[in-house]
Parts: sequence; structure tokens; C-alpha cells
Amino acid sequence: MNSSFRNYILISILFIIICLVLYPFIVAAYYSHPNAEDFSLAANPKNNGILNAAIQLLISYDGRYFVNILHGLSPLAFNQLNLHKYHVIFNVLFPIGCFYYFILGIFPKKNKLNLLIFSGLFMCLLYLTNASIVHLTYWISSSFVYLYSWCFYLLWLGSFIRYFYTNNSNLSKQIYWFIGVFFLLASMGVNEMFLVVNLGTLGITILYFYLFDRKKLIYLLPILLVGGIAFAFFISNPGINQRLSSLEKIGNDFSFIAISKVSMKHFSIEFFRILFKNPFTISCFILSAQLLNINKNLITSVSTKTFLFFSFIALVNIYLMTIPYYFGFGADTLLPIRIFSAVDLMLSIWGGVNFIFFIQKINSLIIKYYLTTFLGIFMFLLGLKFDNKNNFALLKKELESKSIQKFDLEMKDRYLALDQKSNNTCWNIVELKPLSNQPKSIYSPPDIEQNRKSPYWNKAYENYFLIDEVRLMNDTLFKVTILYFDKNE
Repeated sequence: MNSSFRNYILISILFIIICLVLYPFIVAAYYSHPNAEDFSLAANPKNNGILNAAIQLLISYDGRYFVNILHGLSPLAFNQLNLHKYHVIFNVLFPIGCFYYFILGIFPKKNKLNLLIFSGLFMCLLYLTNASIVHLTYWISSSFVYLYSWCFYLLWLGSFIRYFYTNNSNLSKQIYWFIGVFFLLASMGVNEMFLVVNLGTLGITILYFYLFDRKKLIYLLPILLVGGIAFAFFISNPGINQRLSSLEKIGNDFSFIAISKVSMKHFSIEFFRILFKNPFTISCFILSAQLLNINKNLITSVSTKTFLFFSFIALVNIYLMTIPYYFGFGADTLLPIRIFSAVDLMLSIWGGVNFIFFIQKINSLIIKYYLTTFLGIFMFLLGLKFDNKNNFALLKKELESKSIQKFDLEMKDRYLALDQKSNNTCWNIVELKPLSNQPKSIYSPPDIEQNRKSPYWNKAYENYFLIDEVRLMNDTLFKVTILYFDKNE
């Protein structure tokens, strides 16, 4: 059997596996709906315009300048609630395209179909093992922060790789430069974690060029300037101080020692979970090595000492990207799964690069082509069948139990009630049923609470749907009564 036919068989099998994995993620997207925070963040740009809403958030809430624009570009901000599910489907597929763009920049001469399948396989690994798939994909305002941040990261890296190392025309290089700058600004403007990882990546790039290609250092200066300006703009916005002031009230320990201990503990837990405590990671690495089929000479040309040095710096950079969370929330003992939803891809890439490098170094990447391929596919399928601690199993369980479908019907009933509000009274009131189905795979609070316990989320519905009062059935307090007592206190 020749190598091209073997590659065709491998590609075909992996394509079927990728479709099998992605199927429940896309089906569940069809039943997904916004939560109260999504409505809150879409209401202002919908009612007052994108720019006004973005500026207001920068003044009062945070410095994430680009994510504040993204809130105004979502279908919700254009009053297209019916397009929400397609936005979530886009969230499932978008990272595959971003990773493909990035990896194609590194291996421009490799088989493009192999690289596309590799990208799909790696994203399947991310979806299966991610700390919180709802934060990453289905909760739109959260996905802007934790999904788009590293999608944009991959896009600016892929663009600058092409800028530095392709032999295209000057015009083409300039286009890559502007694309890279745009996505660098975007990545730094959606998540404070990526302030750290982006600046760290630029620092690693400077070190690499200094050691191996000093002629290109001069071309890094404008890129560093852009990164510095983005960082300064982010941290200078008054909204950051406003938010930090509110977080100081939570009572956690903010000392350096406490934060260091907790952050290292959480990072270690997630590091071992992603790389060793699931059946998918090693199998994905084995299959990735087959797909990439990296030239052994390329691996052996890099000394082990040099590789370990850059590998260690990269791992430290990944760890440091978690620190902004602890700086804001203190030494919270609960593992913050939402921030690790953005870290997991970085850990998977780091682990995959190390795996391929050292397997090549010991000259046993391909013991037998059939053996390693069969082993990788077998382990992957075995995990899908029997492992019940992954997101695929969670989605499958909640789809089969009809929890996701019942949640969809409950949300549609809410929309029907909101659309049927009376316009003939001076004070419109809509009563909504509490959600009895909240599938963990596709939905996360916040939501409206009984008797306006957290009135901010009632206001989210009221501002988005332009209703005077939104309450839950069986509430005993009315908004006008609360306003009356607040006024007379």
C-alpha cells in the first residue's frame, strides 16, 4: 500500500471522526439561547448605538475595548434573536479556520487537506476536554472573551509568520502586516489574560530573532509599538478601577503569597487534566504526528537544550496569563473554569509540540505506520464510547434526556410572552416562568431571580425588550413598590 493511499484512508477516517464529534455540538447550538448577561450587553448598543455603548463600558466597567465593540456586532444587538443559534454554530467552526490559518503559515508546503483535518482534530480535542464548553462557545458574551481572544491570537500569529517568512510581493507582505496588527489589537482588546500572553509572545519572538535571525529585529519595532499602545490604552480606561473597586468587596485574600499558591495549584490541576487525565490527548498527538509528518531533519536541527529553554518560557507564559484573574478576584479556592476554557488550547498546543519533538528525537515516531495509526484512532473512539467526563458525553446525555430540547421550549415560551406585552397601558408588565431546565452544556446563569433579588438581570430583559417590568411568576413584590421604598428611604 503506497503512502498516498494510506494518507487518503487516514484522512477519510479522521474526517468521519471529526464529524461524529462535532455533530452534537452543532445540534445543541440549534437549541441554544442567550442568558440575561447576553441581553444586558446587547441592549445598550441595540438602543443607543455601538460606539456609545462601547464608550460607556470603558468608562464604567472595564478596559476591554474590542470586546465592547463585539457586543454591538452580535445578532442580538441588531434585534435578530433568531440568528443566535447560527452565531453559536459559527463559534464551533470559527476556531477550526483560525487554527488552520495559523498552522498553514508554519507549514506552507504541507498538504493543505492534511492541515485542515489536523486543525479539525485539534479543535475536537479542545471541545472534548475544555474546562467549560458553555463559557467557550454557547454563552455568546463569554465566548467573545474566552474564545475570540485566542482565535484572534492565532490569526495575528499566522499573519506575522507569513509577513516574516514568505517570499510574496511587497504588497502581499504589507497586507499580512496590517492583518496581523489588526488582530493583535483585537486579541489584546478582548481579554486581560491575553494582554499577558500577547506581550509574552512578542518577548519570546524578540528572543528568538536575537538568537537566530537578528536582521529581522528591526521589523519587530513597529509591532512592539502597536502592542505597547494597546496595553497602555487597555489599562488606562477608568472602567478598570470601577470594576476592581467592586471586586475588593468579595473578601478573598489578595496577598502575593496566597495568590501564587492558589494560582499554581489550579494551573497544575488543569495541566495534568488536559495532558494526562483524559483518553483523547495522547491519541490526538499520535494522529497529529502522522498528519503533519514533520521532516526529521527539521527536528534534529534544533538542540534539545534550546527546545527545552523555549518550551519552559512558553509554559511560564501560559501560566502567567491566568494571573490577571487572581489579581482581580484574589485567592479564590474554587478553580475558575471559565478562564481555563481559554488556557486549554494553549496547553494542548504546548503538549503536542513537546510530544512530536521528543518522539522524533528518540527516532520512534513511526514504529509501524499501521500500529500507531490504529492505536491513535482506537484510543480516541474508546474515549468517545466509554469516557463520561468529557463535553461530548455531557451533550449526548442532555440531548438524549431532552433537557436541551425542553430548555429550548421554555425560552421560546418566554419570547412569546415578551412579544405579547400589552401596549395599551402606561406600565407594561410581563411575567415569565422560571427555567426548570438549565442544561449545563449550553446554558449558564445569570438569570432573573425571584422578587428581583438581583434586579440587574430583570433590567437586562426590560432594557432589551423595552418593557417596564419583567418579573417571574409568583413574585410577591412589584417593581413600582421597590422603587417607592428606595425613593423614601
